[in-house]
Amino acid sequence: MIRIKVIEVKKCFKLITILTTILMFALFFSVLMVEVKDTSVVKANGIETAVKMDRINQDQDIHDNIFVMMMNKAIPLMDVMYEETYGAKDYKGIMKLALSRLIHFDYQDPKTLLQAQIPIVREIDPSTAIQSVNGSGKITSDDVAEVPVEIPDVQPNTEVEDDQHSTTEVPMTPSDSQPTTADPMPGLEIVSSMIPAKMPNKLKLDTKKPTIFIFHTHATESYLPESGGNFHSLENRKYTVRYVGDRLEEQLVKKGYKIIHDDTVHDHPSYEQSYVRSLETLRKNLKEQPSLKIVFDVHRDAVMNQDQANNSLTINGEKVAKFQLILGGKNDNYDQLKTFADYFYAKSESMYPGLAKKSLMKDYAKFNQYNSDYYLLIEIGNISNHVDEAVRTTKYVAEIMDAVIQDIKE
Repeated sequence: MIRIKVIEVKKCFKLITILTTILMFALFFSVLMVEVKDTSVVKANGIETAVKMDRINQDQDIHDNIFVMMMNKAIPLMDVMYEETYGAKDYKGIMKLALSRLIHFDYQDPKTLLQAQIPIVREIDPSTAIQSVNGSGKITSDDVAEVPVEIPDVQPNTEVEDDQHSTTEVPMTPSDSQPTTADPMPGLEIVSSMIPAKMPNKLKLDTKKPTIFIFHTHATESYLPESGGNFHSLENRKYTVRYVGDRLEEQLVKKGYKIIHDDTVHDHPSYEQSYVRSLETLRKNLKEQPSLKIVFDVHRDAVMNQDQANNSLTINGEKVAKFQLILGGKNDNYDQLKTFADYFYAKSESMYPGLAKKSLMKDYAKFNQYNSDYYLLIEIGNISNHVDEAVRTTKYVAEIMDAVIQDIKE
């Protein structure tokens, strides 16, 4: 005799429906949280930014419709009414987004599939790529941090680090120490009542000759109102860091210094080769004018998030942009560079509290800073600042620089 076991389909269907609904809501809230985080950061870094912005916009459209999909699939009548009113809806994009969030796979970037499946691949930082080789055409251990990559040939004995803003940035405090109420450590000078900073080595300047060099590795970086080209402008010079460099030169000249400002464009047509070309400009000027001792590489911060949106303050009744110093941790003269940057920051805090943000150290990079112990890669403002705010900042940067020079000159 054959026995037929009856399955209670209704109970199974009800259970499946409940589990599916729970999973859909969990997915909805996880995507919601991730999307809020993802869209809070905007990087103005050439063509790469345009691609990222397109992806953000696509993901945002998917994010806006995910709840509609959930309701339509849960209530068939609503799905029919929605289709009659708005037409058929394609939910493939939502499923792609769900896949990317669950296993960290970006269907527009196939290499993320390897990163999702092979943990060690996720640890590889593409920003460790260096743009220089030695004279033999071979990559040395000093040219790469972890991963060897193929590099285009450049001039012999050229050591260059690329500037990728997406790399981890390490906030620093002067001398890596916190303020204390005890007596300062030996060798420290109290520039501010709050910040101890070590005095840089004494510097001999020939004031009858140019002593300060200003240039721009990323000369097309622009400010508001010039937001075209992802805040990079080749034509509208008056909205770029080159114009800000003009004003910094002007303010330093008022202090009695002779300046060389080279406004050569290094980040066009190739952004990736910026530091290779700017190194040539730097070395050419240092060779032609040995009296140049202090270097300013003037940039505009390429990153803006919600924490950085308020990137200005008021000094003497005028709104000015904040500035920040960047250090390359791979330089052989890193200690001297850091001492100089720490002292500059401390002097700024004593004169204009809040104008300078804490310095950032990027441990993978050099930024050509090994060419001088008195080298400042300074980011004046970011893409939230109007060019006028950045221009006003140059007056105070010049005053801080003059105060530092008075302290350290022989």
